[in-house]
Amino acid sequence: MVAPSDAPNLLGRVIQSSDLIRRLIKLNRTIFCPDINDANHSESWHGVTSLWLGTPDGGGRPICGIRLGPVPEWTQISAEGILITKGWRAIFDKVIRSNAISRSAIEEEFGVTLSDGSRDAGLCPKCIKEGRREATDGGARGYCADHNEVYDSVARAKASAPENAARVLHRRKRLYNVG
Repeated sequence: MVAPSDAPNLLGRVIQSSDLIRRLIKLNRTIFCPDINDANHSESWHGVTSLWLGTPDGGGRPICGIRLGPVPEWTQISAEGILITKGWRAIFDKVIRSNAISRSAIEEEFGVTLSDGSRDAGLCPKCIKEGRREATDGGARGYCADHNEVYDSVARAKASAPENAARVLHRRKRLYNVG
């Protein structure tokens, strides 16, 4: 959900969090967003709250975190790969995945088109998650040269040191009771 390669700016269209929350609640009355001045709100969140389907103390389930104030269209990630703020496209994606509101209802209410990602089909999906925009090298995995090299070196390490693979498998079985 980072800015596409042909975006004129990295923020895109900005929506105020109060407007975004109000309109999401309009579409589904069970969506709840705790006020940051609420006694149960964690002070260490520094201007971040969360969207819930239901209330936190009433058996609801969290949808996603949301930073209060202006919400950019695209998720902002620092050069170190740390999330700065989640964009409204990512928030809408979480709301849709939680089955709180349908995609078509969000598109109609906000006057947006939530693309299926076909614009970024030629980019490495691992790089997109890291906030970078690297083209794939056309390999079977669809990753860039750097990520393909990582997967290839792991495969070589497993082949040259099968005892390490056996140790990892044993630990996985022990920790997770996986057969």
